Amino acid sequence: MTQSPSGPRRGGLLRVLMGAVLFVALLIFSTGFASLLTGTDVIEAPGFGQLPAVVGVIFATLAFLAVIAPAVLRGQPRYRSAIWAAVGCALAYLFGIFLAGVFSGHDPALVASIVGRLATFWYGPLVALSAALAALGVIAITQAREQGMGGARWPWERDEH
Repeated sequence: MTQSPSGPRRGGLLRVLMGAVLFVALLIFSTGFASLLTGTDVIEAPGFGQLPAVVGVIFATLAFLAVIAPAVLRGQPRYRSAIWAAVGCALAYLFGIFLAGVFSGHDPALVASIVGRLATFWYGPLVALSAALAALGVIAITQAREQGMGGARWPWERDEH
C-alpha cells in the first residue's frame, strides 16, 4: 500500500473527530427511533433522570476515540477495528450508565437491572451498530486517502493530457 505524500497524520485527527460526531449522531438517532417504534423509553426507571444516559454516551464516545484514533493516525486502519469499536462502545455505554446510576444514589440492584435490560433489548446492540458503522466510514475514508485515491470522478472530470 502506498502512502499519501503528506503522511498518515494529515487530516487523520479530523477524520477521527468526524467519525466520533457521526457515531454520536447515529447513536442518538437509532436509540430515539427504536424508542419511538417500541413505545418505550431508553431507561424506564422513575426518578432516574437523563444524567446516566449522557454519561453512557460520553463513555461510549471516549471508547470510540480510543479504538479508532490510534489506527487512523498510524495511517493503516483495518476493518476489524470496527468490531473492536462496536464491542468497546457498547460495553463503555453500559458501564457509564451503571457508574452514573450508582454514583447518583440509586440502588445498585436497580441500576444493574436497567443495564441488563439495555444490554439485552434494542438499545445495547444499537450502540454497537452505530459504532461499527461510524468506524467503517472512518476506516474507508482513511484507506482511500492513504492509497492515493483522489475521490470519485465523473468520466468528464478526468485530466486530459
